[in-house]
Amino acid sequence: MKKKVALILFCALILTGLSGCKGKKPDRSQGTPGTAPGAIETPSVDLNKVTSVTVNGTVIDKKMIDHETRQHSVQMKMKLPEPQFKMIEPTMRKKAVDSLINRTLLLQRADRAGTRITPEELEAKFVSVRATYPGDVEFQNHIKALGITEEGLKKELEVQLRVQKLLDRDMGDKIRVTDEELEEYRKQNPEQFQDVIDFEEVEEEVRTFLRAGKERGAMEAYYDALRENATITYETAQDRR
Repeated sequence: MKKKVALILFCALILTGLSGCKGKKPDRSQGTPGTAPGAIETPSVDLNKVTSVTVNGTVIDKKMIDHETRQHSVQMKMKLPEPQFKMIEPTMRKKAVDSLINRTLLLQRADRAGTRITPEELEAKFVSVRATYPGDVEFQNHIKALGITEEGLKKELEVQLRVQKLLDRDMGDKIRVTDEELEEYRKQNPEQFQDVIDFEEVEEEVRTFLRAGKERGAMEAYYDALRENATITYETAQDRR
């Protein structure tokens, strides 16, 4: 159970938790097609064909998009039966672009807020993630499948921790999981804890999992606020001709 919940958290925050929700608002772009102040996607841009994105001056290049797309695909293959994955596979690049845009907006906000992670905090997070695997072989196989190294994982975890600190500051009350909510989840899902002798061993993982659900529910308004004054410019292969 501990490993299962930890893996859900790992996938959610690296992929989904950073991808967030998108409000269905009218296109507010002005000027040339492909430039979208205050919006993640415009009708004139097919995110599956995007080769680079600039978010408030920060460039997300093709290499970053390709890498993120591969990570999305690996995670989805692990979570879904092959027929279901084949159905959503064509959307992987779009989801990757979306995720990178949202991550950039969050990190820009974290920079403005002065949110930092100490080396000790990062090392503690790395050790806790690594401890969820039975051994080093399983750990190395998993990060290899994701196409990252240990240093790459640490960079991802640093992003995760900075975002977590930012959300704690900006949305703490909305995403906080109470002891009562934790106990209610435990009562409603007894099958998940059949092999758990001491609930305290998995309490933090379950709390984080529930928090992630709350974050998804609160993120739409948060992203709307971040996008309000954002300038996002897309480039496709066709633009380079």
